[in-house]
Amino acid sequence: MELRLVNDSARTLLAVLAGIFFLALTGCGGILKQPPVAKGYFAIETSVASENSNSAAPAAHRAGVLRVGTIRVSPPYDAATFVYRLGPTQFDTDYYNNFIAPPASLLTGSLVQWLDTHGPMTVVDSASGLQSKLRLEGNVTDFYIDSSNKAAPIAVVGGRFFLIRQYQNADELGLELPFHETAPVRSRSPADFAAALSQAWQRVLVKLTQALDHEVSQKPSQRAG
Repeated sequence: MELRLVNDSARTLLAVLAGIFFLALTGCGGILKQPPVAKGYFAIETSVASENSNSAAPAAHRAGVLRVGTIRVSPPYDAATFVYRLGPTQFDTDYYNNFIAPPASLLTGSLVQWLDTHGPMTVVDSASGLQSKLRLEGNVTDFYIDSSNKAAPIAVVGGRFFLIRQYQNADELGLELPFHETAPVRSRSPADFAAALSQAWQRVLVKLTQALDHEVSQKPSQRAG
């Protein structure tokens, strides 16, 4: 009789524990009712029409061919995740908000498109078989959202461009252009983070176009083709 009472008590305890576990999973706001957090994916977009950059010259009047190499992006900014600067030496990454592709691919693609529209030369990428004596390379060493000032976060894009000229089967540096641009962030939403980075990058491209225009106008006899 005593053994039967012990077995009944054990069954009752197990039933109670099972009920508690089930309620924890399926009750009000339970774990099973919470959908997984969706990731957000964003691109770098620049405006094809710009107030600060002229439209490209007609193809017949362009000053030779410019080959654009793939932009190199320094770690930790080379990954698809957003990077936030929280303080002088403190950074964080965002698992849930990402670029749709690695920044190097996005920045290179937008650079080619921008120069094709606004640049003084015919633009080809590194995969093209078209011959060119001018090559543009770039390093991006800063590409993040600076939220160290929580009241006024900004997007930061920094690095350096190199215009390399092939002369007598050797490379020589024709132009070195460091850049560091910022843009305000309208709100603390991922979409506005991406928009601010795009705006800062476009400011870089505007100054690059101006530098290339100056370089071509100063050295007409060395135009590539």
